[in-house]
Amino acid sequence: MSFDQFQQALADGRSMEDITLKHFNNDPRELRKQLRDWGITMGEAIELAKAKAKEVEITKEKYLQRRLAGEGRSTIMRSLGLSTTVFYRQLREWGIQEPDAEDRELELMVPVEPAKGIDQRVAEQLEQKAEARENASAEQKETGDEILQRVEQRAADQEKELANLRAASALWEAERARKDERIKQLEDTLSMMKRSAAYGVKGNDVSLSIPIPSVAIANAERTRIYAAVEALSDGVEAADIDRERVMSELFDLLQRTVNFITADLAELHPGKNVAGYVREFFAYYNNRHMEIVTAQQEAG
Repeated sequence: MSFDQFQQALADGRSMEDITLKHFNNDPRELRKQLRDWGITMGEAIELAKAKAKEVEITKEKYLQRRLAGEGRSTIMRSLGLSTTVFYRQLREWGIQEPDAEDRELELMVPVEPAKGIDQRVAEQLEQKAEARENASAEQKETGDEILQRVEQRAADQEKELANLRAASALWEAERARKDERIKQLEDTLSMMKRSAAYGVKGNDVSLSIPIPSVAIANAERTRIYAAVEALSDGVEAADIDRERVMSELFDLLQRTVNFITADLAELHPGKNVAGYVREFFAYYNNRHMEIVTAQQEAG
């Protein structure tokens, strides 16, 4: 519904409820939204409609005199610049909307000869029937336009609703993926707890199992260390490698690793004693390390 159509509907005397029902799916919120889009308030719209509606600038007596002079209803209506709705509303207020009522008023004003009166009445009846057909055609066209607008509006509303449903579905899928990830984390933690049960670890410390390789593997590792030292500097001798320092730094690294894992698991399990979770974590990965080393030794 355009702004001009809205104003004309108010000027024609249509109620706000009727306009809301036929053009805004009987939803006052849609009407208020449309008014905001037009940049006016409801009060301003009504005032504009009043200004748009023209008063009937003719009296009943002058109208009847023009009818007696031979002017038809449509001719008088167009000369006054009135819409069909406003014109016939005025006739209804005068009590002469029906042709018979108007004829009686005309007969009271001027006596007419019988033959002439009959001819005039026949002509008027023919004219009134033609006007009725024109008005019916105009109303039918307006009704068709209103139905089309209502169908288009309903289609737009359904498309909007479909978009909202798709957005809600996407949010639901994201939430389900997040929950699935959380379930997987909990299942991994439970699996780690079951694996660590075989180690029988107790207390607030962590026990690690490191396999001792064969002498051949150990010598190969030692050779690689010497090669690395030689590549680093010709002035450093292999004898300078301090086993005590190596162990000190190793355990310092291990301690820092334990501290990091403890802090990380504390965030995952807020408010809980995570010592058991830490032991389970190291037991799980210790077991994986043992399996990998065993497989490598068997393959070699």
